Amino acid sequence: MTQELTDLLETGVQHHQRGDLATAEAYYRQVLALAPEHPDALHLLGLIAQSNADLALAETHIRRALTARPQEAMFHYNLANVLRDAGRFDDAIASYRTALRLRPDDADTLLNLGGALAAQGDPRAAVECYRTLLRQTPRHLSALLSLGQVLSTIGQDSEARVVYQTTLDIEPDHYEAHLGLAVLSQEAGKESDAQHHYQAALRANPNFAPAWNNFGTWHQERGDRAAAAECYRRALTLDAEDARAYNNLGALLAEEDRAAEAEACYQAALQLRPQFAEAHKNRAAVLQALGRHDEALASLREALRLQPDFPEAAYKLAALSGERPPASAPAEYVAALFDGYAKDYEQHLTSTLRYQVPQALFELWTQTVPGAKDLDVLDLGCGTGLSGAVLRPCARQLIGIDLSPRMLALARERAIYDRLLEGDIVQLLAQERAQFDLACAADVFVYIGDLEAVMASLARSLRPGAYLMFSVEALETGEYRLQPTGRYAHASGYLEGLAGRHGFEPRAQRQMTLRVEQGRPVSGRLQVWRRQP
Repeated sequence: MTQELTDLLETGVQHHQRGDLATAEAYYRQVLALAPEHPDALHLLGLIAQSNADLALAETHIRRALTARPQEAMFHYNLANVLRDAGRFDDAIASYRTALRLRPDDADTLLNLGGALAAQGDPRAAVECYRTLLRQTPRHLSALLSLGQVLSTIGQDSEARVVYQTTLDIEPDHYEAHLGLAVLSQEAGKESDAQHHYQAALRANPNFAPAWNNFGTWHQERGDRAAAAECYRRALTLDAEDARAYNNLGALLAEEDRAAEAEACYQAALQLRPQFAEAHKNRAAVLQALGRHDEALASLREALRLQPDFPEAAYKLAALSGERPPASAPAEYVAALFDGYAKDYEQHLTSTLRYQVPQALFELWTQTVPGAKDLDVLDLGCGTGLSGAVLRPCARQLIGIDLSPRMLALARERAIYDRLLEGDIVQLLAQERAQFDLACAADVFVYIGDLEAVMASLARSLRPGAYLMFSVEALETGEYRLQPTGRYAHASGYLEGLAGRHGFEPRAQRQMTLRVEQGRPVSGRLQVWRRQP
């Protein structure tokens, strides 16, 4: 390289380092005027193009640099960064791996390769990358944080917790590690631990928008909507392009029946992130509430186009359109629905919806079987324990089953159950050897269309002569139907056929209004069946 080229390149680099990209580019182009395939000038021009978000030009420059100097690890590394920024993760991973072959111990390459692998959908390979880097540099904070995040996404929560705590042992005010521990604690139902780490993250960095957003979800789950809204708005003040915060604020407003405001939030989220399937699904619910049926269907279809394995969106589309309804609601949908509902569940049911099904069922049963006591009782879909409180006086043993861990946590606080089981009714009953004298399913079968499997399980779990009492929403004809509300209705003829096939004898029934929803009564039936001796 001539001295003139050296001087021009060095002057350009000095301006580049000071952030004067236009002047740096002028000097690099002077180099190329003298030496058109100068690899360093081409590479540096590629970095400027990347800074200016012209990724196609950046790729062109760096590939020309590699043609002149194919064994330069830094060129391969920066090409990978450009390809990653363009969303071409497979190509980026290949370039990172080439850079690593040329420079095996480079920490930045290992770190970015891990990030690309995680983004591509190969989290376990990402974990191995981060672990390789940490074997070389055990106190590498970025690698520790990234490892914790990936471990959390693949469900290895205990390992993620250890990694985040290791990060805090090195840097006690590491706000991102505090956020990681807060989220894990919140998901595990450890509310005080979650609060501690959210507050620690925000003390360390009051301008950390993700912590405000997630702290909002913590407040929302506890039923403090005002504090949740304040957190979401703080997040959006700090980061006006936070689509998740708009989505969360929309969900909060939807819970308060402020559908038009919620829809505006979802629209804002989708303008920022059109591929946000969750926001499309949420927007559909408020569009339905606003009477914009066709738009709601379009939003659900878009959510499924973006995320084909989205059970809740598929279920809601079936409910709203009547197309290919499933035999029951997806378990993960029901669990998430009631997890989010847990704190306000009883107040909303009894005050807003005027729900009295457990009391009415128990009254119908005691009229049919007066004076029964010391029974082994099964409370299906026990929720927070509304039915359990009614059933406890006649129970020797009371067992509750529910899909929602947060509902079960509240039921546990009631201290009325002898055992609480989390999971699917049919699967849990298959594992239980106990025999029961009475089973209650208040507002449970509304999430199960085809009742054959659950009735077969109950027939095996109830002693001869035992009783089953349950509620259903009323359907006049047919067997069962998934309604636009997302709940199933069942016809009397279908229930009579079920009883006969599974060895039950209907003993009593009553029609009643199960709830008042959006000012309209929901008609249903209460049933008391006896297991044939």
